[in-house]
Amino acid sequence: MAEDKVFELGNDKRVTVREFKGRTLIDIRAFYEKDGKKLPGSKGISLTEGQFEELTTQLQDIQAAIESMKEEKQKDRGDKKGETATNDKKRKAEEESAKGKEETSDKKPRGKKILSEEFITKEDDDDL
Repeated sequence: MAEDKVFELGNDKRVTVREFKGRTLIDIRAFYEKDGKKLPGSKGISLTEGQFEELTTQLQDIQAAIESMKEEKQKDRGDKKGETATNDKKRKAEEESAKGKEETSDKKPRGKKILSEEFITKEDDDDL
């Protein structure tokens, strides 16, 4: 029986080429550590030689799909950055408007001009 060939992918992930029941399997799996030993986890897949060959024939298409998704994400991020900039401008304008209103309310109120006593109401008396 041939010795397993192990290829580290990082982040506790490995590709192992091994023999199992007389068949060569390509095992792509996550590993975890227990008592100082790396053990295979349940997350993973074992491919036969035929399945692995099919995967490799489609590798260029898979890479193109990955690139397409990356570009789409970058475009979405760009759109969101534009939205953020617009929202920042709106927020700044609202703050400036509120600041202007505060400054106006800080000024002393103008006195009321009264033309005649007959126009004074009870409410007006309370304001004076």
